[in-house]
Amino acid sequence: MHSYIRPRVTNRQREAIRAEMKKQAQMEQAAIVRRYMKLTCIALNERFGFGQKRLEALTAEIIRMSDISDSDEEFWTHVDQRLHQLGMEFLEED
Repeated sequence: MHSYIRPRVTNRQREAIRAEMKKQAQMEQAAIVRRYMKLTCIALNERFGFGQKRLEALTAEIIRMSDISDSDEEFWTHVDQRLHQLGMEFLEED
């Protein structure tokens, strides 16, 4: 006969664990985005000569567009359409 020992985790503890997991996932996502922004800036500087002002303008525009994406359900559809017009092939967003 096998016995099962039920873990003693309260609902409050479960919620705290979920909240911490969500926080950790957000931190990891932010780190990934930050790293790709850094790579983008370096690539634009080295390949196309973008300087500080243009890179700051780019960063500000990306932040602005990201803020719009939070409230516009069709945002990524429009981004996919625009990229297609530019001849860029990316997987389309859901």
